Amino acid sequence: MTVGISGPAWPTCVNPKNDRLSVCLERVTDAEKSLNQHLASIKSVLAETREMLTELRTAGPPANMTSQQIVETNADNQPLALREIQGRSGGTANADGVLAAQRAALEQSAADIAASLGITIEDVMKAYDLFIKADADASGQLAIHELKPTLEALSDAVIPEQDFGRILQQFDKNDDGYLNFEEFLFCYCHTPQKQLRHLEERVYKKEHRLPSDVRAKVVGVRTSSIRSYLTSELVQMQACLALPAVLVLFLAFMFSMELHQGNSVIQGMEHAFKTDIEENANFAFSGVVPFENGRMGHKNIYDVNSFADFWSWFDVGLTAILFPQSWDVSEPRANTAARCTAPVNALLGAGWTFNASVLNQVGSASLDLGPLCDDLGPDPTYPKDFFRKPPYLFFNSIVGGLRLSQEQVPLRECQDADLHLRAYDSKCLHDPGYWIKPDRDEALGMTESKLNKPNASTHYFLSQWSQAEVREQAKALENNAWLNQRTGKVEILFTTYNAHQHIFTALYVYFFVNRGGHIHKFIKPMSVWVDPYQSVWSYVVDSVFALMVLKLFFEEARELLMGCYKRGSRTGLVLYFSSFKNLVDWLSILYSLLLFWMWSQHMLVLRELKTSLEAGSTEVQGTWADPADRRSHFELADKVSASSQEFQTAAGFYPLAVGARFISAFSGQPRLALVTDTLFRAAVDIIHFGVVIGCMLLTYTVSAQLLFGREVHGFEDFGRTLFTVFRGLLGDIDYEAMSRAGRPAAGVWFVTFMVLLNLLMLNMLLAIVLDVYSSVKGALSDDAETFWSQANEVFRRWRGLRMRTRISLEEVLIPLEKSCAEYVTASSLMRLVPNLKGPQAVRILKASDEIVADDEVVQEDLSEQIRVMSLRVQHIQMCLKKEGVSSVNVMTMPENTGLRLTQSHAAEQFLSAENTGSRLTQSHAGEQFLSV
Repeated sequence: MTVGISGPAWPTCVNPKNDRLSVCLERVTDAEKSLNQHLASIKSVLAETREMLTELRTAGPPANMTSQQIVETNADNQPLALREIQGRSGGTANADGVLAAQRAALEQSAADIAASLGITIEDVMKAYDLFIKADADASGQLAIHELKPTLEALSDAVIPEQDFGRILQQFDKNDDGYLNFEEFLFCYCHTPQKQLRHLEERVYKKEHRLPSDVRAKVVGVRTSSIRSYLTSELVQMQACLALPAVLVLFLAFMFSMELHQGNSVIQGMEHAFKTDIEENANFAFSGVVPFENGRMGHKNIYDVNSFADFWSWFDVGLTAILFPQSWDVSEPRANTAARCTAPVNALLGAGWTFNASVLNQVGSASLDLGPLCDDLGPDPTYPKDFFRKPPYLFFNSIVGGLRLSQEQVPLRECQDADLHLRAYDSKCLHDPGYWIKPDRDEALGMTESKLNKPNASTHYFLSQWSQAEVREQAKALENNAWLNQRTGKVEILFTTYNAHQHIFTALYVYFFVNRGGHIHKFIKPMSVWVDPYQSVWSYVVDSVFALMVLKLFFEEARELLMGCYKRGSRTGLVLYFSSFKNLVDWLSILYSLLLFWMWSQHMLVLRELKTSLEAGSTEVQGTWADPADRRSHFELADKVSASSQEFQTAAGFYPLAVGARFISAFSGQPRLALVTDTLFRAAVDIIHFGVVIGCMLLTYTVSAQLLFGREVHGFEDFGRTLFTVFRGLLGDIDYEAMSRAGRPAAGVWFVTFMVLLNLLMLNMLLAIVLDVYSSVKGALSDDAETFWSQANEVFRRWRGLRMRTRISLEEVLIPLEKSCAEYVTASSLMRLVPNLKGPQAVRILKASDEIVADDEVVQEDLSEQIRVMSLRVQHIQMCLKKEGVSSVNVMTMPENTGLRLTQSHAAEQFLSAENTGSRLTQSHAGEQFLSV
């Protein structure tokens, strides 16, 4: 912006070494120079436009026309915007009605306008009348060749070319050579006759703008600003309306999963099974088993480190808990019963077999207690309603029994034939892996091509078998070396059904044998509801979820098809999918369809499982008499487990897709969009910073794998090491475990990692985000719309539509998109848009104008400060002129004509006079300041 003092005279008004006011004025001068430089660069872009304006100015009014003739000239041609109004509303009479409405609105606000500008009401109305007369083409704007004669006619005085150039340069903000009525008023106020009074009123005003209601009714608001406001409001309203839909979709999915999954019940069930295998399937008893009752089992499944350990665990640990055959009794009774059991019976119960002749020779008498064992009293009475067949863990019936299978590793040539029969004299095998403990996804399932190899076939231990039968079968497998060097993976599958909760459980126990000789152990119970729809609410929430997905699908499909219809297939698709919101919507739609398909497949598998269970019988060993049905049951258990696990994994990531829709919905609300806007604006810096921190993470990952990979769990391979190092960024790292690989190396690695990445780089990342957040927060005005106020606004618009007191914003936007008018007032907008009421038109125009004003205030903060300082200096000059002092002579006085103390005192008097509002004192102080 241009200050109303010539450049060369400005620096001489104060001494640069003087007090704070002098320094302030010097900074203003520097800022003015900087702004002028930027303005020069912008004007160079508009050079071509300037040439066209020069031609228009050259072809201005004839030289023989007087100013009054130019003012009274009225062209027959009407502008496009006014022709639109005439055509739609009935011709020139209606166009005159628009002007009458504008004048009536101006009369209502004339007093406030006059007071704010420092002129009279008569000046305001006279200015409007002359503006309308001079507006030859009725465009609502005056061209440059129309402006000067009109200003002279309004002020009844000749305006010097120098003053006119200054006024024009200051108020033709967009430099297009045209001024509307608001700009015309400010030009009039800055004529020599009105400038002093105007400056006295405007010196503390924020901007050269009339009140928004006056601009809406009289001056008009730019059509582009109205379009921008309406488009923004429609987007925000659409986002606000989308938020409840997203919330309903998310809540329906959440309740659906809660009802179908029942994780609290499933977790309790699986925890009971896993704890039983870990804690109760023991071996290495201190008693002489089977001749004595095992007093204490010192090892559990995680102590199985050899084939012999496996058979011991299977024989005395697993068989005892998975194949119960009697009501459990207290430890003293069990010990007494063991002492009263003949050795031959103990051996038979342990699965040993003997010839009949040997049994007759030994007999069945107890060798310890003799006749005392015949009078031990009755056995415990168990609840027969729940113990018709021995259950597993009190409440679970055994279905089918147990399946034991293994994968065998194929043979291959040894890597170094020269060492064969020298350092090693056996055959070589392929590497099955399993050097580190497999993850769950790697552990579950068996490879079909490696099953049922010679001497490694799958075996079934049937439900309702006695423990003796189970142990006899296991001893036969042990005798045949069923487990050997070719064994790579062993799977034990045991299935149960809990009728109390209607839950089917497949208990998997895996043993992984690597070529180093170590055996990894893994336990995974897989429980599913046989009928997931156990409540009517399950149908309700699933229906709501499906309807919300279908609603979203049809809305997005309709928007996509309309875009392709209007803009063509290729352009429509590109424009549609260039929106982040649309991409997120289709991602959630496709993900939802995938979940529907997976859920339907899971339900079909569960129906097949239920049919299989209905075909079984508890009176038959192995539940099914046909071995083929039994095999099908265990295969179906594998299928159910895999289907349940896949659906659970897919469903677990679905909330993230819905969460992306939340982000899209939040972007339409100014306060909710603080976080999302911060992330989007900081994305570039975060990406570049991510490259740096990513390289450092890779550096420390490779270093940690080399230093600790052989000693510490979590650093075995690159993937696990990377994740462990990433956890270290958050402080979750075990230094004591790392120190086992060497304390000096671990100390150096740990200290440098924590300082560089944890302390420095993470805080730098936070600084980047917080810096952008501060900027975004600072740009948000204090009166920004809240979520509840926006919701209330949407509700009021909906209620107004229902009551027919307003029309939709889309109905307002469509005519504006077709209109070529540059400015629109409330009355012209009402005639342009059918059925638009006056209050709604004023609200739309005021809101559009206020948004533009807020943007200008945010963007022109420094310019505004310079403008205020300029106005103050101009005010001093006008006061001096009124007193008969030449400002030019004063401004060019030597700086040493007075003392610094006098200059400082005069400046303080001027500022004090400004604060008190005394015009005479202020004028006198300004005169003293400039003269010094």
